[in-house]
This record gives sequence, C-alpha cells and structure tokens, in this order.
Amino acid sequence: MNLADHKNIDFKNKTIMIRTDYNVPINDVYNNISDHTRIDMTIPTLKEIILKKPKLIIIVSHLGRPDPSIYNASLSLLPIKNYLSLKLNKKIHFLTDYFPNTDLSNFTGIVMLENIRFIKDEENYKPNNELSQYLSKYIDIYMNEAFSCCHRSHTSIVGVNSKYKIAGNLLVDEIKHLSPVISKKNRKTLIVGGNKISDKIKLIENLIPEIDNLIIGGAMAFSFLKIINKLNIGKTLYYSNSEECVNRIEILIKKYNVKLILPIDWVIADNIKSSECLTINNNIPDDMMGLDIGSETISLFNNVINNISSDNIIVWNGPMGVFEKEEYSYGTESIAKTLISKKDTKIVIGGGDSTSAINKFVSQKDISIFLARDNHMSTAGGACLEFLEGNSLPGLNYLSTTL
Repeated sequence: MNLADHKNIDFKNKTIMIRTDYNVPINDVYNNISDHTRIDMTIPTLKEIILKKPKLIIIVSHLGRPDPSIYNASLSLLPIKNYLSLKLNKKIHFLTDYFPNTDLSNFTGIVMLENIRFIKDEENYKPNNELSQYLSKYIDIYMNEAFSCCHRSHTSIVGVNSKYKIAGNLLVDEIKHLSPVISKKNRKTLIVGGNKISDKIKLIENLIPEIDNLIIGGAMAFSFLKIINKLNIGKTLYYSNSEECVNRIEILIKKYNVKLILPIDWVIADNIKSSECLTINNNIPDDMMGLDIGSETISLFNNVINNISSDNIIVWNGPMGVFEKEEYSYGTESIAKTLISKKDTKIVIGGGDSTSAINKFVSQKDISIFLARDNHMSTAGGACLEFLEGNSLPGLNYLSTTL
C-alpha cells in the first residue's frame, strides 16, 4: 500500500490538522501520564512539520470513551497538552469549548483541541455532518498519524475534507512493517495468545497458507488441549464457540502442513487473584484453572523460536498468561525477552497486550536495539489485528495514494 506522505508538500503558511492517538493512561488523582510512549512517538513528526513553517498546526486526539452528553474532566487532554508543550518547547493553545463557534482561522502556531470524542458527531459519523464541515473549512492539509484508529469510521478519521489527505511518519512506518506479514511471498511463524480463539481465528485463517509454525499460548491454548488432547481444563476460560474454532483451525493446519506447538505444562490456581499456584502437565482439577504456560513449555516455545530460519517472519499477538499478575507472568516475560534478543529473523509485535508486555519486561535500551534491526512493535491493537486479518481499514482508504 502506497500512501501519500508529507515529504513533497509545501506547508508554508498553510493550516494542517494532525489526527493523533493520545489515548494514554492518566492517573485520576494526580493527572499524571503513566505511559508517554504514544505521545513521544509523534514528537519527530511534529518537529518536522514545525520546521516547514505552517501558519497553524491543529492537533486532534481522543482519550477514552466519554459520553458526549456529560463532561468528564478525567478524560480531558489538558495533561497531554502540557506534556507536549514541554517536549516541543512550544506554546500550545488549548481549546475547550470550541465547537461549533470558535473561528480557528484566528489562531497561529499550535492549537490542541479538547478530546474530540466530547463531541457526539465524532463517533456518529455521517458525510458532511456538522463536525466534518467545521473542521474541513479550516484545513489545507489533513494528516493521519493515528494508525491505531484507522479501523474506526469516525469523523476525524474519514470526514475531514482537504486537498491533501496524507499519512504521518508513524502510520507510514506501520504499513511498511505490517505489509510483509500479509504478503503471500513470505513464510511466517505465528505466536498467538489471549483468551478467545474467536478473536484470533481470522488472523490465523488469513496467514495460515504461509505459516510454518503456529505456537499457541494463553487461555485459548486450553481449548485446543481440551478438544485435540482431551485434557480436562477445570474452570479455565472456555467459550461456546471454541470447539467450532478449533476444528476450523485443525482442518487448515492439516491442509497447509503447519506445525502446531501447544503447551506441555501449565500453571494453575483456584482463581485469578490467588498467589498460590502450581505447575502440572496433566488434567486440571475441576476447581482449578490454567493461568500461564509452565517452565517446560517456556523451554519448548523458546527452542522453536531460536531455531526459526532467517527467511521466516515471526509475528506475535497475545500474551501467554495473565501477565499483569507476577505469578502468571513468566511465560509472557520469557517469550518477550527471547523475541527481543533474536537477531537473525524479522519480528513483528502485533500491538495491544503484546506491546504492553514488551514495554513491561524489556528495557528501553533493548527495545531500541530491537527496533534498529528493522523489527517492529505496533502501537495499534484493533487496527493492527484487522490489518493482519486482511481487512480494509476506513482510515487508510480515506488517505490519498498520490499527490
């Protein structure tokens, strides 16, 4: 996919709107941003645009899922504006009650609009709705720097009309690294985890013709163990459509001669909050549940990963266990560290919990080295998954492919 970017556009004295995704965790009590990653990653793009001397940069983002009829101060972008102003060393005008009467053409420099989802038209997009008309009348150049929102048909994603509709650096980088994963030319190893097979079945079905190894962890692995190996999984998460999903995947595995690697031992406890756990390699008692992969499985998975040939692309999407709790984090932590340290194979970390796990368990120095080897950590969750499933994303379709 070739999207138009900002490299050959004259920004001087123009008004540019940049749609970012600053949906970051903020402490409710102190208004402290606990993870700046998404903001920091946009700084190079913003600095590049500032150097091009536009008349006005309008920064648009959302935070959370507010009810547009009720103002929620905890979802204000003000802490983000303050942090961004500090990082850019620039004054940023913060506009709260701007829609629909504030004339944006009266401003110069940098403006940040309050949480765009405070306006009901944002999520209830219709062509040329009031918000679309309001934003469009001021904009010379529209830039999407929010790949993580590109699966949404929201007004600020698909409804801002301008002569130029271009991709930002981060969005271009996402497409550059994710496109080889869905290419039929490239062999892959897919590592999936998480709770529900149904959440990942389209991903597996789209990639499986080119998959050599399919490694499955997380709660969904127990559905495979139950159906294929007849394992008693106790009260481990299991969904009504799990058997259908496993059967569909099993047919494809046989059709394409894919090597399926499942856990061979597991960490169990009586509930997710329990700190008392044990590792077994057989039936799970009826009053217990599987919450992580065991040490033998960790060794098995890591051995497979370390022996993957350089012509494979490794794709990881989903944790191996309940990694938010220390007792059930070792599987996810080990896979994360093994992938980060592997040097001879292209690796794509598929957003969401997998990226969160990398940030939790791996130092920023090691992450930087990993990315410098032309690997990728997606900042997107749902959009990344939909792209890898082969779906068309509204936000990408809306952008120009030529200038």
